Amino acid sequence: MTKEDEKKHVPNQISLKARLVNFIVSSFFIIWGGYGVWQNDLVVVSGSGVRHHPYTYHLINGAAITMYVGLLLVSACLISEIVDHYDKRNNEHIYHRIATLTLWPGVLLFVIGFLIR
Repeated sequence: MTKEDEKKHVPNQISLKARLVNFIVSSFFIIWGGYGVWQNDLVVVSGSGVRHHPYTYHLINGAAITMYVGLLLVSACLISEIVDHYDKRNNEHIYHRIATLTLWPGVLLFVIGFLIR
């Protein structure tokens, strides 16, 4: 790449709000999931049951670990967007690839964690 190409490149600009949300959500996933795996009781509250009471699931052993790995992958996707904002080089394709390779497997492992509970 020439210096002229670098001058034409405009790096991605991610809003402060989006960066903060990504940071808070990924931090929450890492801490909550890590604590749940450490305690061997990953508590997940989902949906609404009879008379609007949410369902509470307690994932243990393999289900908890599977879900936590999914949470880590989704967190990596969110963090890659934050890093992309600060990286001024012309390599957005790398961050897009990281997001693609971490988001969907992470969501899949999250769902598998529910299925094997």
